Amino acid sequence: MLYELRIYTIYEGRMDAIQDRFKEHTFRIFTRLGMKVVNFWIDATGQNKLYYVMEFKDMAQRQRLWEQFKKDVEWIQVKRNSE
Repeated sequence: MLYELRIYTIYEGRMDAIQDRFKEHTFRIFTRLGMKVVNFWIDATGQNKLYYVMEFKDMAQRQRLWEQFKKDVEWIQVKRNSE
C-alpha cells in the first residue's frame, strides 16, 4: 500500500467553505473515482490547515486516479463554484 498525506493551508475565513466542499462534493467524487480517504482532520492548534490521508495500491494507481480527478467535469465545476 501507498499512503499519501495531503496538507492544505487555507486562506483566512475560508475553512468552513472548504470543509463544506469536502463534505458535500469532494468525498463523493473521490468515492466515485475509486479514491480512498483513510483519515481527515483540521489543525487542532488553530492554524488554518486541513489534512487528509489517501490510500492507494501503488504509485501507478495514485497517478492515474489523481489525473482522473483533476480532469473530472464535476470536480472542475465544484472547484470553480467554490473558489
